[in-house]
Amino acid sequence: MNLAEKIKAARERLAAIDARAKELENIAQAVDSLTDEQTAEVKNLGDERETVVKNIANLDALEELIKKRAEPAMGGPVVVHQSRAMSRHVDEAKGTVFTRLALAHVLAYLERRPVGDVARDHFAHDQRIEAILKNAVPVADTSTPGWAKELVRTDVQGFIEGLVPVSVYAAVASRGLVLNFGDAGSISVPYRSGGVAHDLAGAFVGENGVIPVHRTTLAANVLNRYKMGVITTVTKELSRASNPQAEALLRRLMEADTAYALDAAFLDASPIVAGTRPAGILNGVAAIAASAAATPIEKALADLKAMVNAMTAAGNGTRPVFLMNPAQRLALSTMYSAGVFVFKDEVNANKLMGADIVASTNVPVGDVILVDAAHLATGLGTPEFDVSDTATLVMADSGAAAPTHATSPADRTLIGTPGQVPQDGGISVYDAAQRAAGKAGEGAQSISLFQQWAIGLRTVLPITWGVMRAGSVQWVDNVGW
Repeated sequence: MNLAEKIKAARERLAAIDARAKELENIAQAVDSLTDEQTAEVKNLGDERETVVKNIANLDALEELIKKRAEPAMGGPVVVHQSRAMSRHVDEAKGTVFTRLALAHVLAYLERRPVGDVARDHFAHDQRIEAILKNAVPVADTSTPGWAKELVRTDVQGFIEGLVPVSVYAAVASRGLVLNFGDAGSISVPYRSGGVAHDLAGAFVGENGVIPVHRTTLAANVLNRYKMGVITTVTKELSRASNPQAEALLRRLMEADTAYALDAAFLDASPIVAGTRPAGILNGVAAIAASAAATPIEKALADLKAMVNAMTAAGNGTRPVFLMNPAQRLALSTMYSAGVFVFKDEVNANKLMGADIVASTNVPVGDVILVDAAHLATGLGTPEFDVSDTATLVMADSGAAAPTHATSPADRTLIGTPGQVPQDGGISVYDAAQRAAGKAGEGAQSISLFQQWAIGLRTVLPITWGVMRAGSVQWVDNVGW
């Protein structure tokens, strides 16, 4: 029994003693006198209560001592972790374990020590990190079955949920179905393919009547495992910053960049690229023409009704969510008619026509998208971290301009689709002819982390998503409000 469990048990016993004492008090008020057994029980309860109170005080003092020993050197906020069940982790950002795992790998590489030993030194107050990294062999493994692997996945989901204020993907995914890959390469998600038909509805049956047998049509949407990967470099001067500062910096960088990358792919109309990426939610969805009504209010009402009507006509609309740019959200909140702000109260509550609103600058200005989150499934896997200070890197991103790793699948010397690297794509360090032959490698430079006294951190996150039913995504582009 750990310290947290002992404190909990002692407080529960104290509550039981007080409850029994109250019962005896009520008995004493109802009768002339207590029995000998009851009198003896009162004395025993008093003695035991005194002992329990002292024990709780000692345990609380010990907990405070442990808390002070675990306090970061820079005086950052302290979270006392007493239970692997994570029942007492308060006031910490979602995805803390995810961030600390990345930082632990960087520090372990720098100090040339096992990552588990480094985690115990730098994150002694967080028993979850040690439990995840603890292994019988020197190589840390976060994919071994058991609670540690599930903890990593849970915290990755927490990290994604922590992106909700800035990421459309995270906000919608948190309202939909979230699945774990486990060790599978794909996930099959069944759904009803019978449209709006209620073919499993029950019937009223009279006495001795035969209950009818109904059937429905099911289909399955297969979500394949894809991955998002990125390599970032930091100088060793920066890596020697104190842990609280380094952790906060790493978290901000990861949150901002992950939100942008996820939303760019999630909101586009690209089809599935086998072995590379899932389809954007607008793939195959025809845009509804924006209203040409006379006033902005009339245009907004017409556009919103058109999306809702199209969604409900397809038998969807269980958990609708409007996605828009902050410019459209502001326009709605300031629409004024007949002496009132028509949408102000709803929009301030992040609601619109009963549906949730998610506003993000990652939604193109003028586009308004309606998604039924009940029919959106997302999948997450266990992340992997690798660190090196001797690797050679081709300094090219995945943008639309050279130098870029977003090459054409047919010809790696040509620029392909921004934001994705096809199978066998990208610019090779050793292939000078490839760089010289086409614009994809134009201007590309290779650097040595060893020569520049820098560190490279590679993060790979298995991820996927998919729309389960047709008609559960509707959108209007270039709205006039």
